Amino acid sequence: MYIAFIIVAVLFVLGLLILAKIAHGIFKLISFIISLLVLVGMVIGGIVVYDAYKFNQMVSKQPMAYILVSDSSVLSAIALNPAKEELIQLSNEEINAFSNGRYSQLLDKYYKLWVFDLRVVDDLKDEEFELGGITLTKSQLRDALVSDDPVSVLAPPGTEFNQTPNEIKGMLFAGVVVSEARQNPVFILEEYKKGSIKVIEESPLFRFIRIIPLSYMKRVFERAAQQISERVNK
Repeated sequence: MYIAFIIVAVLFVLGLLILAKIAHGIFKLISFIISLLVLVGMVIGGIVVYDAYKFNQMVSKQPMAYILVSDSSVLSAIALNPAKEELIQLSNEEINAFSNGRYSQLLDKYYKLWVFDLRVVDDLKDEEFELGGITLTKSQLRDALVSDDPVSVLAPPGTEFNQTPNEIKGMLFAGVVVSEARQNPVFILEEYKKGSIKVIEESPLFRFIRIIPLSYMKRVFERAAQQISERVNK
C-alpha cells in the first residue's frame, strides 16, 4: 500500500508538471497571438491614419468626380474643381471610359470617383427641394434626373434655359447632394455604408469606414460641429 501511494503521488506530481508545461506553452502562444494582433492593429491603424491625412490634403487640391447612375446608365457626371471652385461636366469620352470600366483613365485626372446610385434620391428625407429658385418634389427631381429632357419636367412647355440638359441635371444632382449633406453631415457616409455610394478607388480609409458603427461616426461629427460652433462664438 505504501508503494502504491508513492506511485500515485509520483504520477500526480508528473501530471502537474506536464500540465504546467502545457499551460506555459499555451500562455506563450496566447501572448504571441496578442502581441501579433497588437502589431497588426498598429500597422493597419497607421495606414488608415496616413490615408486619412492624404485624403484631407488631396481634397483641397485635386478635383473629384461625382457620377449618378441607374443600373448601367450614367444619368449625370460632374466634377468639382476645388482650386477654381467650379462645377464642370465630364466629357463624353470620360463618361464612355467610366461606362466601360476604364477607371484608370479618369483617376489620372480625378483623385476619387464617387458613384451615386439613383437609390440615393429615393432615400432623401425631404419631399420638397428648393434648387436654383425652383421648388421640386422628390418625384419631380427623380424624373428630371432620369429624363433626357429635364426642362420638360422642371418648367411649362416653351420655357427656355441657357444650360444644356446635362448641365441642368448636373446642377440638380450637385444641389441636392450639397443640400442634404448640410442637413445631415453623415448622409454620404450612411449611403456609402448601405452600398448606394461607391468610391473608386477605395483606399484603406474607406474600407475602415465600412466597419465603423454609424452611431459612433455620428457622435464624432456632432462633437466636431460643437467644437467648431464654440470656436466661432468665442
